[in-house]
Amino acid sequence: MNTMDYAPYVTGLKQADCVMFWFVTIHAVQFINQYSQIGFKMPLVQGGCTTLGVQNLAELGDKALNLISGSSYDAYIKGADVKNWVDRWLKLHGNKADKDGRYPYYTEGSSMYAGTSILLQAIELAKGDTTPAVLREALKKGKFKTPWGPVSFSAGRVGTGNAYVMKVVKEGNTYTRTDVYKYENVVRDEPANVKDAAQKM
Repeated sequence: MNTMDYAPYVTGLKQADCVMFWFVTIHAVQFINQYSQIGFKMPLVQGGCTTLGVQNLAELGDKALNLISGSSYDAYIKGADVKNWVDRWLKLHGNKADKDGRYPYYTEGSSMYAGTSILLQAIELAKGDTTPAVLREALKKGKFKTPWGPVSFSAGRVGTGNAYVMKVVKEGNTYTRTDVYKYENVVRDEPANVKDAAQKM
């Protein structure tokens, strides 16, 4: 987390189909800048989720073009659920500065809202009964509305919902993201047959 010079790592890269990285925002910006300066052309894939807002993309410019990331939520996903969430957010917060949350770029705010909303919908499904056993049953049976589409849970409490592959594009003079692929009803956990299949380090 306290590494800011990625040059020794980048120069040691071997040719591959892509380069995957997983950093918080400031490190992602630094890594992409150094990767570009060294001159590599392998496609970049951001693991985990998108942490770069449009300000970061504007700062990176063409260096960020075609960057691939994946997320359950991104403000630029095409579709009614996300559009309604973004429009509602802007109605409430559109007069604020970017630093104060004018635009819902990141998944954290949406995830907190979705988690609370799922709980409220489950309570409604349970007709107000918050007894743990009854509420658990409601969570298992429900199909819940979220800003990124429907979410449900298996008997083993594993969430299922949509996930998106995002790509950085340039629209006019603006660098932004767009969804290029949608995985529907993705299980949010490893299936039992592959759990712990990786070699122990």
